[in-house]
Amino acid sequence: DGLQISGLEGSSMAKFVGLKDGDIIQTINGQSVINDRKAFQVLRKARSLSSFDLELKRGTETKKLSFKID
Repeated sequence: DGLQISGLEGSSMAKFVGLKDGDIIQTINGQSVINDRKAFQVLRKARSLSSFDLELKRGTETKKLSFKID
């Protein structure tokens, strides 16, 4: 379950932050992401924060990424 990332080919920013095509975002700041609408709602709330965390699945591996917003 989650939101699958696509269209990142050639994106140096995506590579820099550790995202790849096919990754599946499962949570943002601990909130489950079940579709693009829910992801948009959660990200809109996260914009007002100084940091946010993503949990994603890459193949059989679960990864956690943290981002600080300046």
